[in-house]
Amino acid sequence: HASLVDLVGARGVGLGERVGEGLTWMGLLPGEPAEGCACATGWSFRPSTGTIPGSKPHRQAPCCTQIVVAEAADHPQSYAPGAYDGALSGEVRAPLHAIARLPMNERKIIAHRAFLEIDTLHCLVNLGVGIPEGVAVLKASHGRDNPAGATATLTTEAGVFGGIPAGGLRFGSGYNCEALVPTASMIDFYSGGGVDVCVLGMAEVDGAGNVNVHNFGTRAPGCGGFIDISQSSKKCVFVGTFTSGGLKVSIQGGKLVILQEGRTRKFIKAVVEKTFAAALSQGRPVLYVTERAVFRPLVGEGRLELVEVAPGVDIARDVLAHMDFEPVVRHVKLMDPRIFQA
Repeated sequence: HASLVDLVGARGVGLGERVGEGLTWMGLLPGEPAEGCACATGWSFRPSTGTIPGSKPHRQAPCCTQIVVAEAADHPQSYAPGAYDGALSGEVRAPLHAIARLPMNERKIIAHRAFLEIDTLHCLVNLGVGIPEGVAVLKASHGRDNPAGATATLTTEAGVFGGIPAGGLRFGSGYNCEALVPTASMIDFYSGGGVDVCVLGMAEVDGAGNVNVHNFGTRAPGCGGFIDISQSSKKCVFVGTFTSGGLKVSIQGGKLVILQEGRTRKFIKAVVEKTFAAALSQGRPVLYVTERAVFRPLVGEGRLELVEVAPGVDIARDVLAHMDFEPVVRHVKLMDPRIFQA
């Protein structure tokens, strides 16, 4: 019996009659249905006739054993609730001002600082899930702050190539995409050296600069494409809040104020497992960006160096006191003040 269905089509609003035209492709790898089942992409199913055209590329209709047809109100396009959006399917182009801006909080601060690391014209950039998603929004809303970043081509491992990759429950889709590429093909492209800059999350970082994102605390989300991307990218920017679990910050007069510290430290003596090994960075630029501090690895010494802090941050009180190791502190600069403006 089928235990998995790829995408679901939508009854109503004419989507079925258009053979699902405009649905966002978020399917399995082409030609690799899950064991014991087969899948059909929702846009290839005609609810009105019950037929499944099998002529389109990367469709698994000939192997289909089960179809689920969603009502129009039940995520006709992505996991996110809400109305159908033609900008995600490429039917219409979304003006950049129509893309919702990020609220001024720690996540925006981090994303903005990471966005400034796209410092070469026409870079190809990979964005991970979570805080890295904000870099796409910053390109749309703050491209003036970084002309090089404004020319970047943004991608995600899910297959979005160009445009503004969407975030949250819509991660894997994007606005104004140049193409939607099968995940396997995108990973091949990354592994072949196609990425100039990657912006990826970090759950734990240790004193040597090793990063763990796949097995920490009570969670084991796995590696995903993290290893393929981080090992082949020409520059790696790892992003995350300095602490987690209740962290609250505010911006007052262009300065960062820590209202409540997070319960869990993320800069620890040794990571449980390494998803990224700093010793193997091979001289590539690597940065660790948080809302209050920026670090870089000293690979030859096996240590991290503190290179930037946010305006208003006291290094001893707000940074060193919340780390399980002592970084090198020599010439520390202030983070770009534009980051702390709306």
